[in-house]
Amino acid sequence: MKIKTLRERSQNSIYFNLADYPACSPDVKSAGGIDVDIPVDQAIVDSNLVTAPAWPAHPNWLAEFLIVLGTKIEHPELATVV
Repeated sequence: MKIKTLRERSQNSIYFNLADYPACSPDVKSAGGIDVDIPVDQAIVDSNLVTAPAWPAHPNWLAEFLIVLGTKIEHPELATVV
């Protein structure tokens, strides 16, 4: 599914694509968010906002969050393995 980014939306748009726990969906929608239905172990990024529906997505959420932060992780031992 193609999710529109902030750059693809109008400059006046204040709505974000959010992945949330299903019980929170009405709150997200009433606050003006765009509820995105993704698998429970996935995360989505909209601008600098990283969201996921539940705890099984923690590894993907953290990986996306580190990308948003511009973090580079290196491990010397793994870097030399061929």
